Amino acid sequence: MARRPAREFHYDAMSYWAGSKAGWEVLLHGGWATKATLRPMTGGETGPTGTAVLDTMFEFPLRLRGVLTYLVYAPAALVDRVLPGAGAVAVLAENALILAVAGAVLLPAIAWRLGARGPLVVCLCAALAWIAGARFAPYPLMDLPAAAAFVCAVLFASARSRWAIALTGLFAGVAFNIRPAYLLPLVAVAAASAAVHRLRALWTLPGLALALLPQFALNLVLNYGWLPAPPLTALLARYQAELGSYIVRYDTVLPGAPRLFYCDPLMASVSRGGPARTLLAGLPWSPGFLAEKFSAALAWSGSTPYSAPPGVEGFGLLLPIAAVTVCGGTALVASAVRARAGVPRGHALTVVAAFLGAAATLVTTTTEARFALPVVLLGAAGCALLVPRVLGRESRMSRGWWLAAGTVTALVVAFAVLGLRHPLASGPTDPAACAALR
Repeated sequence: MARRPAREFHYDAMSYWAGSKAGWEVLLHGGWATKATLRPMTGGETGPTGTAVLDTMFEFPLRLRGVLTYLVYAPAALVDRVLPGAGAVAVLAENALILAVAGAVLLPAIAWRLGARGPLVVCLCAALAWIAGARFAPYPLMDLPAAAAFVCAVLFASARSRWAIALTGLFAGVAFNIRPAYLLPLVAVAAASAAVHRLRALWTLPGLALALLPQFALNLVLNYGWLPAPPLTALLARYQAELGSYIVRYDTVLPGAPRLFYCDPLMASVSRGGPARTLLAGLPWSPGFLAEKFSAALAWSGSTPYSAPPGVEGFGLLLPIAAVTVCGGTALVASAVRARAGVPRGHALTVVAAFLGAAATLVTTTTEARFALPVVLLGAAGCALLVPRVLGRESRMSRGWWLAAGTVTALVVAFAVLGLRHPLASGPTDPAACAALR
């Protein structure tokens, strides 16, 4: 809360905020809409204020974004409605609460289940969560809420009670609805949960159904189909996957022209119009390109979740974010390898599956830096596992372990620098424009 509230919201943040405010307008003044009311308004058409609000809220945005995205910041939007002009402070307060719960409750609880306990563990998790998420707090973006819901799903997936497993499905459904890019790590969590809990894992289905029910009902009302997801989700995913076959990272720039792509000219020169074909055509460099994508997603700065123009942006947080992610991820994998059979092994496997699934997402799409938030947060929980070893309460980490972690962190930094060498001019991009930078 000590951070300054945002003066104004931009791009995606503005869209989410406008949708939350429009939801209150509909609820308090417009009532529920009929299908006839939800037609798009063309230029020159006029209509009642309620109709314009409904068109703004329901037509294109809900084809692309889940219905729960407009509920996340509804409390802050209500504050802005009651106290005009207080919306930015309310958004900051809401995000601060989400981040505080994630850092001081959820991440330490994951570390506790993996064997790391004590006040120092809580303090470390809270501090690392603050480093990772504080710059997200002023904006009504979906990154913090989605990451918190995802961490909740991971936490409850490692419990054995039926209620906890049902909550896994509930939070997984919420995370998927407000950020469909979480599909891959959520599938990984579901697979690990099924392996650990066997038939008991079926209790995730009631929670999942409850979370996706609003989207399912809305799709039926608007004739968007039977799938409980926005109708443009598959189209967007396919587009981002094709673009991601040669784009290292995408950034939204403030101020100035918003679209900034960093690309790999070699991959663009062998682009075949699809990710799998392009990666095969790009051998033997393709694994290096994937390393660029993962590493560049960790190249954060003081501007994250936004960016500054190329040449101005300084990636000062790359080293600490990379170190937290690499050391934490390594500690999570080590905990799964060393855990005894039974409950400890099940906890560790679930968290490792979540971490690896979130990491895989960074290399399978058109990655933005803010997409790495769940990887960094789980890395923070992994770093907490090192506390007992650093303090000598358990056998200390060998020099080989620290050498390996330092080497991988250095490689991540090197690949990030390599991947961010070729910024494209703002505007539409194509493989030819990127290949010309070679």
